[in-house]
Amino acid sequence: MYHSILVGQDASEYSHQALGLAIWLAKATRARLHLIHLHSRKPRIRPKTSLTEMSSIMEVRLEELRSDGINGDCQVVEGWSTKSLVNESKWHDLVVVGRHGVSSSERVRGIGSLPTALLAASPVPVLVAADTPVIPDRLLVAFDNSPDACMALRIAASLAAERGLRMHVIEAMAGHGRQDHLAHARAYLEGWKEVDADFEVLEGKSSDQIVSCIAKHDIQLTFLPALDRSILGHNLPARIAHETGSSLIVPRGQTPPVY
Repeated sequence: MYHSILVGQDASEYSHQALGLAIWLAKATRARLHLIHLHSRKPRIRPKTSLTEMSSIMEVRLEELRSDGINGDCQVVEGWSTKSLVNESKWHDLVVVGRHGVSSSERVRGIGSLPTALLAASPVPVLVAADTPVIPDRLLVAFDNSPDACMALRIAASLAAERGLRMHVIEAMAGHGRQDHLAHARAYLEGWKEVDADFEVLEGKSSDQIVSCIAKHDIQLTFLPALDRSILGHNLPARIAHETGSSLIVPRGQTPPVY
């Protein structure tokens, strides 16, 4: 699944908790973790934390990895922008960031935050950790039989098999000339005897239904591939990341880079 995971870090406790979720993933996938801190000299952009203080924090967190038996390293990169993180992400299989630091107005619009921009621009999968991430015991995959959806289903099934998690697979575009995509998902998961999965077709306005489904089933980790945005809206990843208690994995960036 994952061999190298990039984890964005700052001095906040939210960032520390996102690292905890990344550690769980690294244990499940035997991946190496690379901790990165984007340092800006402009206090209005980031909380004022000196390079010396941040280097000490990173060393402490790096020691946490070692105590858990995980290989890892850390790096401080000058600049605070999506471009900086996107450039670093090219060397890794997954990027993990926290969702905190977004103002209430930005949460409503679903724009303006580094995590939201990264979801759009990253060339590799992105995991946006919830403010207080929970180690998952139930995964949700939105499936439309696209290449991204197939990759999401494969990775979710691997995690479910490795950690004994339950999967919930949904068809999110009912009533829009859809094919029976869930038949493909069922056929694939038949080969995973150790995976316990259920399936659901969502009716009505699917973007709202997905958000409601996450809450109803108490989903802790959602895989959201490249669904039809003309139907579901362009801000669905931001809605899930900002309006639910679920951490979110988007397989690939879906719009032109936002720098």
